[in-house]
Amino acid sequence: MIKDRGSLKWTSMMLPEHVKQLREWEQEDTGAADEGHEWDEQLMEEMNRQILFAMEEAARVEINCRSGAFAGKQVRGCIYYYDPYRRMLRMVDDEGGRQDVFLQAVADITLL
Repeated sequence: MIKDRGSLKWTSMMLPEHVKQLREWEQEDTGAADEGHEWDEQLMEEMNRQILFAMEEAARVEINCRSGAFAGKQVRGCIYYYDPYRRMLRMVDDEGGRQDVFLQAVADITLL
């Protein structure tokens, strides 16, 4: 029987980019990577419509957050600005305080 180092023998022939990609694939397969929620086109369009309507009409919204500073919480208030560079909604909550909610943390938006 031939005794060799198995897969260790071939790792020196792999580029660092390949090793990185393989590790990312392994994390995706095991579910260890939480890179954000992926929305389908219809949900994104609906959320965009609700955000624009809320900004134009100064309507109150309820935002359910799934990660970030408001993880698992609901933020209620009026959206007054969308920052496209930081992908963030700026809003005034019901108590009059300013809240910044990143779009990657948003799970759902409901008009009140």
